[in-house]
Amino acid sequence: MAELGSGVEQVLGSMDIIHYRHTDGAIARVIRVGRVPVRQVELVSNCRHFRAARCVILRQALTFGNLEFGAGLRMLIEVTPYQNVWPHQFQEAAARIRAAIGDFAKRIDHIGSTAVPGLAAKPVIDLMVSVADLSKIGPVVSSMEDAGFVHRPEAGRDRPPPWEANDPSEWKKVYFRTPDGVEPRIHAHFREMGRRNQRYALLFRDYLRSSEHACESYGLYKQLLGGAVGHLSAPGGTGPYLDLKDPVLDLIADAAEKWAAETGWRLPEPD
Repeated sequence: MAELGSGVEQVLGSMDIIHYRHTDGAIARVIRVGRVPVRQVELVSNCRHFRAARCVILRQALTFGNLEFGAGLRMLIEVTPYQNVWPHQFQEAAARIRAAIGDFAKRIDHIGSTAVPGLAAKPVIDLMVSVADLSKIGPVVSSMEDAGFVHRPEAGRDRPPPWEANDPSEWKKVYFRTPDGVEPRIHAHFREMGRRNQRYALLFRDYLRSSEHACESYGLYKQLLGGAVGHLSAPGGTGPYLDLKDPVLDLIADAAEKWAAETGWRLPEPD
């Protein structure tokens, strides 16, 4: 094994994510591309889950010896500063979808990071189409495809926060996106009115719109995370980027629930 630094004592495993034990007893993981380690993510000592969502992200690139891992590697879709064009791109996409499916859409909302003024984000317009009954979406799939969207049936469910009941009916969705290479990149999430995942998306957005500190911190975290592991992720940010972002989403969602209780938040009018 190549010498990676004076702290390495032994290799504990061998996969894409390699385990190392250091002489001080701490456990670390090194994410590798082929044989090249590109980033170390240190684990909390009592980590019970393999999933990186229970890990602590370091603020800057770590080094083994004189090597800095991840240098020059970038996420395929980078996190950028907020762009004023995003609301206009949402309006155009919403009008296109409304023309395609008519009154099947009860409301169309701009959600996700591009819906929060001032928040750094990947330039991907997430929108939510709220409907009465997803079981009747069959003809709409063809209409969306005719309008230039790709149906992704494998992405048919949202991840609930850990404290939420894992009821499939509350977290189901139908997902479409624009084809690769088509700009702007649009992700359309069809969810049922009154379900937990519909509420989650709007509350999460509205809380970040209301909290300057949360908005700034979340944006900085995403930029640092994209620089650290973005090049290991799929173009849309899935993979390590999403896994390591999930626990921060849970922290924000928890704060948003407290904010909603304090302010009496209710579902807003559509964008």
